[in-house]
Amino acid sequence: MAIDDMVDDGWEPTSDYDDQMDALARGLLEYDDTHCRHGTFVGNWAGPDYMCGYCEMGVTDEEFEEGKRLEAERNEKRKAARQRWEEINREVETTTDKDATWATAVAFLDSEEGQWLYR
Repeated sequence: MAIDDMVDDGWEPTSDYDDQMDALARGLLEYDDTHCRHGTFVGNWAGPDYMCGYCEMGVTDEEFEEGKRLEAERNEKRKAARQRWEEINREVETTTDKDATWATAVAFLDSEEGQWLYR
């Protein structure tokens, strides 16, 4: 069967990302046909094959999920550290006892929580 026989609406297979995304939106391609299990766009049968880094390294589903969980955990710690740092900055701006507030800021930066500002 020729490719022309398989495509009946005038859409021609292409390796262009935008064209393939349009084909997905129009229902000519399925998401699973163009994306790996990690959600990386990998092309389709008519275009070049792109290799997902996780697939290429042989990362298992369990390892991938653990990595996502750890990333979410790190992001939460970073967010909490940024919020605390903003609170300390507001204290510095509004307090009359600058020395004590600066001491609080330095202690926070030296703490485990404060180190998440830099990780």
